[in-house]
Amino acid sequence: MNSSQLKILAIISMVLDHVSWILLPNIEIFHFIGKIAFPIFCFMIAEGYIKTRNKKKYLLRLLGIAVLSEIPFIMTFRLVFGPSWIALDTIFDLVLGLIAIWSYDSCKFKGKFIIILILGALALLFQIDGDFFGVLVIYIFYKYHDNFKKQAKYYTLVSLIEILILPIYGIIESLIMNMPISEIIQTVSSTNYWLYLLIEITGLIVALIPLKFFNGEKGKNIKLFFYSFYPLHLIALYLIKVYLF
Repeated sequence: MNSSQLKILAIISMVLDHVSWILLPNIEIFHFIGKIAFPIFCFMIAEGYIKTRNKKKYLLRLLGIAVLSEIPFIMTFRLVFGPSWIALDTIFDLVLGLIAIWSYDSCKFKGKFIIILILGALALLFQIDGDFFGVLVIYIFYKYHDNFKKQAKYYTLVSLIEILILPIYGIIESLIMNMPISEIIQTVSSTNYWLYLLIEITGLIVALIPLKFFNGEKGKNIKLFFYSFYPLHLIALYLIKVYLF
């Protein structure tokens, strides 16, 4: 698969995931397919950094899309999580991941991995969708660019750790939101919650399959479509939900 084909696959996967959140919440298979999207986007950020001729322009373009997408992102997902919900959209996580590997690449001191940890922590602090996981995955795909076995090994390890700490993170977040302890325990111990985690980890691991077949080629130029699609599909989902559902 070339770069354009991977991007199209990620877009389709993402749309299905968002449809399952916004319009059809009971279709779990869409959530499963949707988990493929984010790792592919992380992979393409690492590839883009390595191959782009103008890293500054690449970063600014990505940051611009993140900013443009923020209002549609909040408006759309408030339909699911309530009027007070707020977070930074996924593209900001990709921006932080790109800054992380660029900074890592530019630094000469031995302990420079601390850069990845700091930017990952910032993703958590600012409640960016994708959080620490996204920054670390982008680093893994960049660090082991020419070694798919190592990419798969460390990506799988990080994915498993992410799933294991999700319940802990969820409990802490719930306590901060003053949710009753009994309600937190009921949520974490429910079958649906663990089914969600199973879908999450399986989808994340399945994402390695298309990445395995990446041939390193660019494919057709879909840059304009690719960058504009994220905010536009959020607006479309919002309008469909408000006026048709």
